Amino acid sequence: MQLGPAAVQVIHAGREDLTREHWAISISTFAREPSEERVIPVNGVERIIWEMDTHHPNNRFCNLGKFRIVHFVVRQFFGAIKMHVLDVGEMAQLFVKAFKLVAIFATACVVLEVIFPAYRYSFASYIRGARNWIIRIGCGTLIWHFYALGLKWLGVKPLVTINFGALLHSSNPIANTGFAVLSGVLVAIAGDFFYYWMHRAQHAVPFLWRLHATHHSIRELTAWNCNHHISEPFVYAAFVALPLALIHFESGVVPVAAMALITFQAHLSHSSTRFNLGPLRYLIGDNKFHRIHHSTEFHHRHKNYGFFTTVWDTIFRTAYWPKTNEWPEVGMRNQPEPLTVRDFIMFPFDQRRWRKAKAGSGTQGIKTGGLNAVERDGPIHSDRSSAI
Repeated sequence: MQLGPAAVQVIHAGREDLTREHWAISISTFAREPSEERVIPVNGVERIIWEMDTHHPNNRFCNLGKFRIVHFVVRQFFGAIKMHVLDVGEMAQLFVKAFKLVAIFATACVVLEVIFPAYRYSFASYIRGARNWIIRIGCGTLIWHFYALGLKWLGVKPLVTINFGALLHSSNPIANTGFAVLSGVLVAIAGDFFYYWMHRAQHAVPFLWRLHATHHSIRELTAWNCNHHISEPFVYAAFVALPLALIHFESGVVPVAAMALITFQAHLSHSSTRFNLGPLRYLIGDNKFHRIHHSTEFHHRHKNYGFFTTVWDTIFRTAYWPKTNEWPEVGMRNQPEPLTVRDFIMFPFDQRRWRKAKAGSGTQGIKTGGLNAVERDGPIHSDRSSAI
């Protein structure tokens, strides 16, 4: 209801050692119901929500009112905690599990980078990558939590059920393990169909490209330094996870196996190592195949969109098979890699970066004076100290 003028009364909490912030405050309102009172919380989540809803000059949150979207999002965040929609403890556990998975597979690939190096990048790039992964996983945990709640609220249920139970109940444990891995590969390949088309859209739609370009700007590409922008889980949820939510896998071990394979392959495909999958590359993508997608060379444009498998690139004729010693420079010629936390988070929204940038792959420049960015800027120079 519409509130009228308010009289503020400060009530001492009964202790002499309390500071001003520890006092309880109540507002008696002269409205339709004069006797109605709103008790202002002393601290905690309810206090933050109250401060965001008021415009007192001393209110530390009052300036957020100028930014309506930010105000709304932040208020809903704290409101979710208050309503127990946001289980912070559960999310913390999910964050730890996700980061452990990333740390294990990324570090395993770093070992390959040390033993069989392709480029030797700076140690700072690994630290930067680990830092960005922590930020990325933290934001991703929050996004995926609300995604799961949204599916439940909308009542989204699988339309198709695939039962792997018959394959995974063999008396031979080796056969069970083999079938679980094989089933996981099949699930990953099926899911990669949706990723393939989402990825193509990211390189064609200007807004999506801005978000995705954070990933393509990386010039010191390694198993650790390969993160995406914090906003990309929204895109994955809409174009990949939602279609897959309509498919139910009867055996719980298969999605777990698929996720483990996808996570390992994600770090391997960005690793700077001479180790690769060889002929298996015609089914499963590896670092040599995916590096072409990150290449700055003009003839590598619009190639190798697949994430886990190369099947969809082959079918839709976007596959480029790298030659034996082909290991191109990576990054974006007109966009430097973000080095600070602020640059990493604000990369898609920094107008200084995007005055000349357009949609496209990392090698698709802008026509300027008759020359595109590739022709105009020439080759970029990475900080590599050795190459294959």
